[in-house]
Amino acid sequence: MKRYKLLYAILSVVLVSCLGAMGWAQVLTVAGVNYEKVALLKWYPANLTTTFTVGKSFTRDAAFDGDNIWVVSFGIVTKLRVADGATLGTFSVGNDPRGIAFDGANIWVTNGGDSTVTKLRAADGACVNNACTFPVGSGPQGVAF
Repeated sequence: MKRYKLLYAILSVVLVSCLGAMGWAQVLTVAGVNYEKVALLKWYPANLTTTFTVGKSFTRDAAFDGDNIWVVSFGIVTKLRVADGATLGTFSVGNDPRGIAFDGANIWVTNGGDSTVTKLRAADGACVNNACTFPVGSGPQGVAF
């Protein structure tokens, strides 16, 4: 009986030593899958791009609200559906809109031509509490949240 206990102890030490030398990553790798790396982000290998026509002139800035893309172009802001680029709405803002940001509920647009900032509700592009435009310092360029 003592022989078996001794043999068991020796095999246990050898097994633990081998596993340590091999590294746990090799032990946890089965059929090419390393289970220690399951949570790593893997991007889809396709490299697809597309283009959508927006606004009257060149675009200046864009923001993503979690569902849609908002694009600033000459005199307007356009709301696009991400899946296919369909225009969901166009919204008038101040003179010479430049920067755009999403704060979690609203879209903010800087208007460099009249030194204002416009606030639009992201759900429908409407004014929030009947107040859309706020005066700010001279010639705002960008906005961040």
